[in-house]
Amino acid sequence: MCIAHGAGAPAVKAKAAERVQRQKAGARLMAMGIEVGPADPLEVLQKRLAEADAITDAAAELVSELDDIAPANHNGDRKPDALVKIQGEWFDRTARMAKLALDNGLAEKALERMAQLSEAQGRLIADSFTAAMNDPVLNLTPEQKAAARKAGARHLRAHLPNE
Repeated sequence: MCIAHGAGAPAVKAKAAERVQRQKAGARLMAMGIEVGPADPLEVLQKRLAEADAITDAAAELVSELDDIAPANHNGDRKPDALVKIQGEWFDRTARMAKLALDNGLAEKALERMAQLSEAQGRLIADSFTAAMNDPVLNLTPEQKAAARKAGARHLRAHLPNE
């Protein structure tokens, strides 16, 4: 009995064919302007979780439109409609992804990013306000700039949520 091994083995040939297919797929995606390469895993997880949640909602809506979620087959047996099974699969998938996201600190990362964005927006507002007060076109006196800073701070505090 002869056992194929090395480059002639079926498993090796199949793996080589898969690599070629992956290279072709990657080239097609790149030609479409879609980058293929490393990505932030938490961003990918967040994106996939949002997609899974949307599909779960769509499946739930389709199931709600069914007249009978467990129709009888030709033997009279009642089996759940395929949409009901799909909905359950997506519920489970979404729940697993949500747990994975929580276990990997996705919520904390999202809060960190929101805080960083808020800080950056605050700096932008302050820098823009300062630049406007110092604009030579306005030609504000030091007293007018001080009054403007106080008025600006008062107006900003008026729009902040009460703590």
